[in-house]
Amino acid sequence: MWVKSESYPRMALIILFVVAFFNILLSSVLASAEQMYYSMGEKYMEKGNFDMAVLSFKKAVESAPDWPEAHNALGMAYFQLLRFEDAVVEFNKAVELRQDYTEAKINRNRTMRSIERYKPVKGSRLKLWHKYAIVSGIVTGATVIYLLVAN
Repeated sequence: MWVKSESYPRMALIILFVVAFFNILLSSVLASAEQMYYSMGEKYMEKGNFDMAVLSFKKAVESAPDWPEAHNALGMAYFQLLRFEDAVVEFNKAVELRQDYTEAKINRNRTMRSIERYKPVKGSRLKLWHKYAIVSGIVTGATVIYLLVAN
């Protein structure tokens, strides 16, 4: 079936509106994706599931690389997993994106102090759970006995 030539401008206008509508719809869905990942990461942090929090915050950072709050949250998840170097990288990125981001600066400084404080001594036999106990302030009797006997 042939279409009259005067209807082409009308069809082009309709197609333009449809494309614009789907473009707006798609951008709103993508904009909410990083927020969804960020919210999931916050929930995982609350539950103490830091591995899943890292995965969620990484997805948020991948979706919105210029979002300083996502970098700060990822840094906090790394900090909880005692991955201090990775945490510092994320805190630095958050501060780079927003120079007045005080929370990220405080978190970075706290992490730097943790790196210096808990730097393993050459030949140290501390296991990961010992480091976790030291960082979190939990010292059990078994840990104290082990440290006394080991040294």
